[in-house]
Amino acid sequence: MKRIAGHKGVEAVLVYTNSEEIPVRSQPVMEHMDMVHYVGQIAPLIKQVKAMVKSFDTSNDFTSLRLRTKKNEILVSPEKEYTMVVVQKAGV
Repeated sequence: MKRIAGHKGVEAVLVYTNSEEIPVRSQPVMEHMDMVHYVGQIAPLIKQVKAMVKSFDTSNDFTSLRLRTKKNEILVSPEKEYTMVVVQKAGV
């Protein structure tokens, strides 16, 4: 996480559990409520994206998501037990 957080433009790296959607770690350290807010917004979206991918092709799996706004990019990488979220400045 420190290596990723050290890249130019990265504002935060967050890891949460898939089973309970509980934030585990962040780099740099974020307030717990900020982590809960990110997870609360991203986790339902990831579930919908996974279902959408499966609806197109049941043999296919969702591997990553990249959202871009005017200010930020949010990169989401779900794994079996944990999901990693990276927030970085757009265009970096």
